[in-house]
Amino acid sequence: MRILLALCALSVVVMHFNQDLNPVYWIGFSGFVITGLWAAYKMDKDERAARNNKKHL
Repeated sequence: MRILLALCALSVVVMHFNQDLNPVYWIGFSGFVITGLWAAYKMDKDERAARNNKKHL
């Protein structure tokens, strides 16, 4: 998880310093943040479900 967070932070820094087209930058940045939050939520939800299923077995 720490490696993924480091890669996300690195890609945000790269996008920030390469913002040639301002609207495209903000669309990409917004999409990146929303997708990252959605993926983290889904992974956390799946992990909790798997952990709860193990307790019942």
